[in-house]
Amino acid sequence: MPNEYPKRNNEESKLQALFAGWLDSQGILFNASMAGVNLGIGTAVTRHRMGAKAGFPDIMIFEARGGYHGLALELKAMGGDDKNRKQRIWQEFLQARGYKSLIMPTNLELLEGLKWLQDEVEKYLQGSRK
Repeated sequence: MPNEYPKRNNEESKLQALFAGWLDSQGILFNASMAGVNLGIGTAVTRHRMGAKAGFPDIMIFEARGGYHGLALELKAMGGDDKNRKQRIWQEFLQARGYKSLIMPTNLELLEGLKWLQDEVEKYLQGSRK
């Protein structure tokens, strides 16, 4: 059985840790997916049985704004895969069900990526549909 949970890019892990810290500091209700962390085939099988789905967004923000139920964010490290089919499918599913779903660009350095994420969250929390 192939491992459908590829090893997470270390830069993406750093970005997610910085972003999670910022979200906490803002008092924003969120949860992070750990499906991208590779802990071996046994754990991948267990995660799958427990309901973890390939392509699920890295961060889910549980704050309804601007007609959306919440905000789903897929983080990307510089040079990451921006054409992941399963992530795009999740994005479509979530948007069809009333969630705003964003996949960040893959051309941003670590701190640029953090700034992009912060700006998108702030726009979302202000109720913008852009």
